[in-house]
Amino acid sequence: MILANAQYWLNYLNHLAEDNTLSDVDLQAATKALDVAATTPEAWHIVLPLTSAIQPYMERRGYWTEWETFLQYLLYYARQQNDLEAQIEILKKLGSIQPVSYTHLRAHETVLDLV
Repeated sequence: MILANAQYWLNYLNHLAEDNTLSDVDLQAATKALDVAATTPEAWHIVLPLTSAIQPYMERRGYWTEWETFLQYLLYYARQQNDLEAQIEILKKLGSIQPVSYTHLRAHETVLDLV
């Protein structure tokens, strides 16, 4: 059920035209699906693609602080899964949303430490 829900939102977001807007209700449901998938080992493989699908909508709405917090949460779970690829990708996303902040510098330092 958890994996199916996350897959539904991934498919929905991937098929949504870039110029279409996503309702707040749908964005909330998609982030909830991502949240639950992150804590479910069987659904972990869908976390990165769903994160990438959600990020543009979070950025368009200017939810920088909320998205940064959520990415930190996902980074924690990537570390719990010992998923180096996910850690690097999430750190890149953190760096991209805070280009001149301490978070950006810290994210790049951490990526270099992982490599």
